[in-house]
Amino acid sequence: HYRVQDGDDTQFAGGRAGRDDNRTFTGVYNAVTLSPEEKGTQYLCDQFAFINRDRRRLFLPESGTHAGAMTSNTYGLRFGGKLAWGPHWDAEGAVQTGQWARDDLRAHTYHLEVGHVLVDMYGKPDLFLGYSFATGDHNAADGQRNTPDSLYPTSHIFYGSADRFLLQNLVEWQVAAAMTPWEEAANARSLGVKLSYHQFNLQNNADFIYLASGARFNAAPTRIPGNQIATELDLLTTFKLNGAVGIELGVAHLWPGEYVRHLIKSGGGAAPAGRGADRQMFSYLQVTAGF
Repeated sequence: HYRVQDGDDTQFAGGRAGRDDNRTFTGVYNAVTLSPEEKGTQYLCDQFAFINRDRRRLFLPESGTHAGAMTSNTYGLRFGGKLAWGPHWDAEGAVQTGQWARDDLRAHTYHLEVGHVLVDMYGKPDLFLGYSFATGDHNAADGQRNTPDSLYPTSHIFYGSADRFLLQNLVEWQVAAAMTPWEEAANARSLGVKLSYHQFNLQNNADFIYLASGARFNAAPTRIPGNQIATELDLLTTFKLNGAVGIELGVAHLWPGEYVRHLIKSGGGAAPAGRGADRQMFSYLQVTAGF
């Protein structure tokens, strides 16, 4: 059970700095792992439930201007596993209920992934396909919000290394290949490489595009032709110096889709009309040390 403190919350909590009891996050997560006698085989079954409550009156309903509080209840399951000869899979889904101001919250998300490690080949290549889905709101006047509360989001790697999008009103396809071309098991040293391709689409173009920061990309939902937001190509390289120190280099190239190009040119996106519709590149260097 966590109470969230945010320096900007003082304006919503009577102007006093310090602990903010208006925001609470409570949850339980249970993980079950089964490892049969066959080495390299494993089965996973996780269950979780979270309650995210924000009593500050910051959340607008679909109709009207009277902001209210928010409560989201998230219930989910995850099933995964791998077999010694290479196949692996992961399936996770969650449903969400609650209140968003005076609107009912009804949403769901899920992620599916299947792959196969070529265990007898050099570098043990891992080829896999992933699919992520999050509902969007299809009717802005029915008193029901179908866009999920993202809780405390992390987008990195899961929905592209460029960290552009959030799992809200989103459909994402991912095709990836990873391998370890060099490894010294005795010294815990290794070099890993992963190449992945992502395609991002709107689940419903009657709803917004939601960025990783939680902000909305478009000023208003726009029913224009197409629903493709962007495509992305990522290259990730990881070098483990030993069991405690690692170096990670990531490069991502993002191309805007038909929907975003049309939106920006019409002046309805986050960038000025006629600008920002070009491809983007993102790169980072990260060093980690364990103690």
